Amino acid sequence: EDEMRALLAKAEALRHKLTGMIEDDVKAFDAVMGAYGMPKETDAEKEKRSTAIQDALKLATDVPLRCCHAAREVIDLAAVASAKGNLGVISDAGVAVLAAYAALRSAALNVYTNAKIITDKAYADAKLKELETLLAGAEGATEDSYELVKGKLS
Repeated sequence: EDEMRALLAKAEALRHKLTGMIEDDVKAFDAVMGAYGMPKETDAEKEKRSTAIQDALKLATDVPLRCCHAAREVIDLAAVASAKGNLGVISDAGVAVLAAYAALRSAALNVYTNAKIITDKAYADAKLKELETLLAGAEGATEDSYELVKGKLS
């Protein structure tokens, strides 16, 4: 019971963090759109615009990458809940792991999209490597939790 209470506290903290990331994502998207909308008539304007675009793309890569980290944490927490949770609500653990996996992969698409057009290749490659680490094993962990829950419900 103590372990499940601690898991619930971690899950609640992650829920708040992920909810806040929605606003962060909107701000990052707005920054990218604002940068692309900057004037580009003179060389100075073009340079300023280019720098703003690259800065905004880095932000628009970092925000979904943070979401990927949080989603991966949810997958790991759901695995524990799937194994040890109350049978009366065990399906919630199955739903949580599936939703977290969808969130992880959805946010990953944004990381791939933005990293592709960042001109600082060392930065982009580091972010993609970080993402691949988060994705590694996530599908298997998700499927294991899903099958465990399904088995307990059968």
